[in-house]
Amino acid sequence: MEEQIKSFLVENYGDPRLGGQGWGSGGAAHGWVGVSDRARAVIRRWLVKTSIDQFLHIVDEMALEHHWVYRKAFWTAYLKEDYITDAWVVFGPKGAAKAQQSYRLTGDESWRSIGHFERGDGSFEKNHAVLILRIGDIVVVDWSHNGKCWIWKHSNPDAPAFYKRRYVANALRRADFGQVHHYSDQYLWQGKVEQYIRQQTGIEMNRADYRVKY
Repeated sequence: MEEQIKSFLVENYGDPRLGGQGWGSGGAAHGWVGVSDRARAVIRRWLVKTSIDQFLHIVDEMALEHHWVYRKAFWTAYLKEDYITDAWVVFGPKGAAKAQQSYRLTGDESWRSIGHFERGDGSFEKNHAVLILRIGDIVVVDWSHNGKCWIWKHSNPDAPAFYKRRYVANALRRADFGQVHHYSDQYLWQGKVEQYIRQQTGIEMNRADYRVKY
């Protein structure tokens, strides 16, 4: 039922995250004017989950399982605890094409609410995808495949903005903290990323929360 309600609202009223940008959904940009903050908060939570699910769905199709299964478990743990307050996806051409295909198959307007890499930017590959998250007051960017996890402090004015149509790939790599996804099965990178997030936000997770369950 949640999916049907979300799809109806986005199709008829627009994606409330996009404000007056006027793209990415079929509804009018002003469709949410007058809607209560509580109702907006509910639909935004649904759309945060949708963006993460979209990213996982597309990356699952394009990347090797060991590239993402541990990252999927890690970020899903934060999502389940409602620590992620904003989420946005940026796709290269292959991912964008798959998102468009999903839109045609399902009619779900939220598949059109995605970001794209700037045309002519040679610093990414066609199958690359990026997940941008806000946890507390920091911004996290996790690259698909062999890309790093990057984190910007709240005080860094160069932290990526959410809900843009186009992004320069290299601007999603210049951060205060970067971590390669090494030794996933030993939870090495997960521990380092969790520790940094905890230092910056006070949000604490345990390994049991993001352990991969086969």
